Amino acid sequence: MTDQVSDKTRVGDAARPESAGQGVPAASMAPGDAPSVQPTAVPEPAPVLIATRPPEDAPRISPKSPRAAIEPDAAPPKPKRSVSARGRWVVVFNGIFSFLLILSLAGGLGLYYGRLTFFAPGPLERDRVVNIPRGSAIGDIAAILKREGVIEDPLLLTVGSLIYSPNERPRAGEYLFPARASARQVSDILISGRVVEHSVTIPEGLTSQQIVARLLDVDVLVGEVRTTPPEGSLLPDTYRVIRGTTRDDLLRRM
Repeated sequence: MTDQVSDKTRVGDAARPESAGQGVPAASMAPGDAPSVQPTAVPEPAPVLIATRPPEDAPRISPKSPRAAIEPDAAPPKPKRSVSARGRWVVVFNGIFSFLLILSLAGGLGLYYGRLTFFAPGPLERDRVVNIPRGSAIGDIAAILKREGVIEDPLLLTVGSLIYSPNERPRAGEYLFPARASARQVSDILISGRVVEHSVTIPEGLTSQQIVARLLDVDVLVGEVRTTPPEGSLLPDTYRVIRGTTRDDLLRRM
């Protein structure tokens, strides 16, 4: 009987699963208790590293030398101030400076063009004699020369004469202007006073009364003869006079 129980016990031990032996030992289990299974720890999966390509516009990081690595990084530049933050006076100054710059350029171009025109040949096709009355201002003289076809622009002659000959004034008289004379040449002629001279010839054998009558016919002379000189006091000759000379002045020269 005892041998049969021992055999059953061995059979039961042999038939018990191996896992039960790994859990709680059979000797410690009470009759009728179910075997308990201990949970087995599952290891966490290792992280998977996926290589990604940096964007094309990403800044490239270059390796630094040991010396550069210990030096402090430079401070970032200060942000630029906007136009609205510059201040009202700065904007005003910029506007004034731009205006003066444009004005200077325009003035320089104007002077350059005026100088070229002032020295350019004039419109006169042939030599012409023009009489400038006494007491004429530079503006009146320029208008007369414009009317006679000597110059094209009266303002150019007026301004050019003031710039190139500020201390000189044109003189009255009768002037000969050559063909194609420039405004510069016209100004020099007026300032020089080289007026046209006319010849008045008194032949021999004339009486004083005849000489006075001849002088009255000369259109370049002006004024009346107040007193007829006595006979034999006048010297026959050829006299050079300018337009506007009085007859009494010529008689005194004779």
